[in-house]
Amino acid sequence: MDQFDTTWAVLCTGHCLRVCPASHSPDQRAVKRAHVALLASLPHGSVAADFSEIAKEVSAKSVNIPFSYNSYNPKLYAYVYFSSAATKESAMRITCALKSIGLTWHEPTEVSFLYHRCGRPVVIQINVSHHVLLSVPLVHGLAMINCVNYIINT
Repeated sequence: MDQFDTTWAVLCTGHCLRVCPASHSPDQRAVKRAHVALLASLPHGSVAADFSEIAKEVSAKSVNIPFSYNSYNPKLYAYVYFSSAATKESAMRITCALKSIGLTWHEPTEVSFLYHRCGRPVVIQINVSHHVLLSVPLVHGLAMINCVNYIINT
């Protein structure tokens, strides 16, 4: 059972299965969820095994790509788990790419600000004339959404 203190996950058919023995206390389980970051802008069809080199480079303990509730397709971001806050902070300063697509680091609380079609951050601005401007960064040289104006009724 001591091996599970250092082994937090195993790969199975390309997916990451997080391992936590039933004998672990709630505190031991919480330690494995305490230091997590989001890695966003994943290429479509990515699986956890694609991140083995990146995970090793950033000293990640496990990588989990969640699935959509409705379609069961993998989301375009991954949760990356670390053994300490220092390791997480160090990893988030590293620039990385997968299949020549640049990836971006985020805090887990920022997941709702990621655009569901590309996994990139959405920028929302409100100007003085009460319009909401929604813009998404360029993806592969194309703008997914250039600018959408919504009039806010006051």
